Amino acid sequence: MRTPSPRMVQEEESAPNDTQLSEERKLFVGNLSWNTTDESLGEAFSRYGTVVDSRVIFDRFTGKSRGFGFIEYEAPDSASEALVGMNGVEVDGRAIRVDRATRRARRQRFQENLY
Repeated sequence: MRTPSPRMVQEEESAPNDTQLSEERKLFVGNLSWNTTDESLGEAFSRYGTVVDSRVIFDRFTGKSRGFGFIEYEAPDSASEALVGMNGVEVDGRAIRVDRATRRARRQRFQENLY
């Protein structure tokens, strides 16, 4: 088996993968009004570039908004501009908080106590 050269290893580590690119284009939006919809959220952020996905998160039991959502842009530069330009801006009567979206650690399901 051939050992990869240091140059090959460096190129592999520096090349962004699809997950990294997706995270660079995705923003967390907090402090949303309960009246904010996927469409109105996307519309508010569309001035900074092409929005490929806008999603308000709803409680599965009550059907009410949980007060946060996510925006994904076509280009990472658009997300960076929106991060600066939209943080603290009023949307549907509330000053929103915008930050980079981060991948959430997987929750472990209930495990039995093994004595």
